[in-house]
Amino acid sequence: MDGLVGTLKRMLRIGAKTTSPRRDVAMGPYGAVEFDEFLSRFGPRAFYRKFGFALYRGVIPAQPIEQLFRRLEREVYTYPGQLRQFFTATDPRAGAPSRFTEDGVLAGGLEQPLSSTDERLAGFVEALKDIVCHPNILGILREVDGGETFSVEQTLLFTQNPETVPHIDSFSADTWPRGNSHTVWIALEDVPREAGPPYVIPVSKKTLEMDFGEEHPVRKEGDPAAVANRLYYERLLEEWEQLKELRYFAPLRKGDVLIWHSLTIHGSMDRHIQGGHRYSIQALYRDIQRQVGTYLGPCTTTIERVDDNFYMRRR
Repeated sequence: MDGLVGTLKRMLRIGAKTTSPRRDVAMGPYGAVEFDEFLSRFGPRAFYRKFGFALYRGVIPAQPIEQLFRRLEREVYTYPGQLRQFFTATDPRAGAPSRFTEDGVLAGGLEQPLSSTDERLAGFVEALKDIVCHPNILGILREVDGGETFSVEQTLLFTQNPETVPHIDSFSADTWPRGNSHTVWIALEDVPREAGPPYVIPVSKKTLEMDFGEEHPVRKEGDPAAVANRLYYERLLEEWEQLKELRYFAPLRKGDVLIWHSLTIHGSMDRHIQGGHRYSIQALYRDIQRQVGTYLGPCTTTIERVDDNFYMRRR
């Protein structure tokens, strides 16, 4: 791991720390990564393949974000039934009826909102689709992946910082061979350091590779992916004292996008403010020409066409 730290410092060629981060930098233990400079030096796809993530500024215009908030207010916050809310696995509210925080914010967020077929949420779903399938998102995906048409494999709308523990997305949705699906994190409002922006750890795909072959005991479990994910997390914790020093994050502005691949270690920085909200969208994408899978191997899904450029996973 010590060699990894040195390699990272050499690759990024980072100088002294700065105490006044600008919009075009991400902060880490060895200083600021100025993305305009590094993207131009490596090229977006090369940078993404080398570090496992990339930061894009001002991707989503204000109008579709404002429309989403209008629909959120009209349809989601007034919804009379139970919503499919997102909570962390350890949150005791998981599976509880729709509820709000003391600040009046929908607790946690919404899980798979793009898949809703409830007519009472139709306007909200359409506004969400306008962002998740925005032409600028398509441009980023084509730039880092090289594919032409993509399936939206998963969506989450966060209303708060979930304070996510370090993990990778490959256990929930990926390609096979693994490592070629993409998670796009879209800021729907400004996210300063105090609100706990997402972080990434720019390390090699093989840094923490684990073998869950056909003879591994997890294959006999009722939910092999969930058990394997837990074992992977335990492995991360063993390395965490050194890995956490490699975290990079950026204060984000409304409309900014952070993208990482399915094997990039990531999570949420701690929030330094109580209550409030942190609205964002997280969507996972796969080039439809690639076999769908998870960390454990290939699988099958059903997708339906959204438009000429996007499909959406139904199951």
